[in-house]
Amino acid sequence: MKHSLLFSIPALLLASRAFAVIPPVIYGEDNRMEVYAATPKLQKLASAAASMIHQKEITPSAVAGLSVLTQRTLKDWLAAPQEEGFTAAPVMSKIHADVDVEDDGLSFCASERFIDQPNPGMCSGFLIGPDLLITAGHCVELENFCKDYKWVFDFKVDEATQTAGLDIKNENIYSCKRVINSALDMNLGMDFGLIQLDRDVSGREPVEIRSDNRVSDMQELVVIGGPSGLPIKIAGGANVRKSVHPFYFSANLDTFQGNSGSAVFNAQTGEVEGILVRGEDDFEMNRSLMCVQAKKCTT
Repeated sequence: MKHSLLFSIPALLLASRAFAVIPPVIYGEDNRMEVYAATPKLQKLASAAASMIHQKEITPSAVAGLSVLTQRTLKDWLAAPQEEGFTAAPVMSKIHADVDVEDDGLSFCASERFIDQPNPGMCSGFLIGPDLLITAGHCVELENFCKDYKWVFDFKVDEATQTAGLDIKNENIYSCKRVINSALDMNLGMDFGLIQLDRDVSGREPVEIRSDNRVSDMQELVVIGGPSGLPIKIAGGANVRKSVHPFYFSANLDTFQGNSGSAVFNAQTGEVEGILVRGEDDFEMNRSLMCVQAKKCTT
């Protein structure tokens, strides 16, 4: 699926109002890939990506210095979306209206990717300074944002074991100290949150933000974040579709609701061009197979 609307980074300033956020969809081929399958350049950029996870989804490991993330999968979520106490990403809140999430036996289509992976993430973010992180403004608006949510780096699939979230280093888990600035205004097209973490982030470099001029028409793009609350994915093969508004531009990126707050990079320079904030519905019903699938759009 793809998030298609991106807040342009150079506009990080204004005050806020609330607006409805619509997540993304798949354009053409599904270009999402695991971090380990990407180039060294993209893997380095992915090291600055963080997943926003409720503290209830994080438990101490039996091994000192490690924590374990909830292993409930995307498939489990669809099977029991109303389960009491379940705080993982509300991935199905933006499915097409013809899908009844309370239908008994509702399941993903066999061709759907990543449905057996854990999805404890709520939003995505990226490091821009030693203790500074950017996410989407509508993520910052969540109740008890700084109190209840942690920011987890290196939540990604291990190539050897094909698991994720079983051995997160405690040093890679950070709390939100304060929200420095945020905006959520549909009229202006503003949707960002700049937060300070509880300490400097070690072992990874902040990303570079391009601040001169606007993104070029048809610029090639890459997005890095946690679609549907899943482990971090990298998705390229996308381009700018329209760039006329002063604060945002649209693109055909393969993203989902948990991608909100993801960094969108210039594929050539590796600089951040925008923050992923909204797009099409994530999922729709395949009536011929009677199963749920990622919504697909033409490129």
